[in-house]
Amino acid sequence: RSGRGGSRAPRRPGGQLLRGLAHGAFLVPAARHPFPTAGQAGCGRQPLPRPAGGVGRALPGRGAQGAAAGVLRGRALVVGPGVQRVPVREGRVRGALFLPPGPGPFPGVIDLFGGAGGLIEFRAGLLASRGFAVLALAFFAYDDLPRVLAQLDLEYFEEAAELLLRHPKVRGPGLGVVGVSKGAEVALAMATFLPQVVATVWINGTAFLHGNPLVYKEIRIPPIPYYTERVLFTEVGAMDNSAIFADPRDPAYSSSAIPVERIRGKVLFVVGEADRSFNSKLFAELAVARMPPESGRILSYPGAGHLIEPPGSPLCSISSIRGTPRPLVWGGEPQPPGAPAGIGCHHETVTGDKGVGVIGVVTEGNKVSLV
Repeated sequence: RSGRGGSRAPRRPGGQLLRGLAHGAFLVPAARHPFPTAGQAGCGRQPLPRPAGGVGRALPGRGAQGAAAGVLRGRALVVGPGVQRVPVREGRVRGALFLPPGPGPFPGVIDLFGGAGGLIEFRAGLLASRGFAVLALAFFAYDDLPRVLAQLDLEYFEEAAELLLRHPKVRGPGLGVVGVSKGAEVALAMATFLPQVVATVWINGTAFLHGNPLVYKEIRIPPIPYYTERVLFTEVGAMDNSAIFADPRDPAYSSSAIPVERIRGKVLFVVGEADRSFNSKLFAELAVARMPPESGRILSYPGAGHLIEPPGSPLCSISSIRGTPRPLVWGGEPQPPGAPAGIGCHHETVTGDKGVGVIGVVTEGNKVSLV
């Protein structure tokens, strides 16, 4: 095993695609920009077509060193051959459905991103290439959805879950949810209140409502306010939001906790200990302490930042995000020169009583990827 992350795998050159775990995906060259757009806010990555007759590969000449310094913008092409993308605009639900080739049925997953809003699809394309039917779900700042997030209306996410489960190529009766940042907060709430959700992957999020209340039928959970006056600015002018969150252990904020003791499925918490957006490790530990026994598991990675992205992506520690006046600090520590760049892999079965599937976590030095 490699620390707390997983078993040791053979070393690969920096930035090279890990064969097998991301079979059928490949990389294209990165474009230089002092503050790229983060994958969580788009890192610019959208699924692009596989070249005709192409073999899954990584283009040479784009090592991890410049990426670790935050100067490379990577565009990972993560759609395997035969994956179908279907725009979704039904009822209130807006997004894109990615279906693997073949008749199915396939395990269903809802994929959620964070405070950038919009529709971000690269992870859904990757998971569909691994055999999941994935709904990349927008919940604000997209199409005719609200431009700003005023509240988390859980009935919208329930409608999305029911829509996905009705699809003839989706295997029910349960489904999984993957969420990062604000999307992880939503994913944990879905696991708490929606019986359709039997397996959840929570990536660098919170276990309390922050900034926006949650409403679901007769339930309303008030948020902990953001203390924006505590924002810090780095020497390069980027915003560090790590101090704007109040201590969730303060009894004054107990009513803002997501009642995770109600969860009946399984939750995998993936934590980057160098996250500069949230104290993600604290939130994961607080959640697991209140959850039913054996329902929660934490994978915690020293040196990893807020963004957990596909294998081979460059480390993105500072980048722009829609709706903020300056770039944001995400955290994440580059490997020092000469340090071992070993790649480890860990496969975690994430299932409930009704099953969903397997999530792989890849570690490349201090970079962590989800496959």
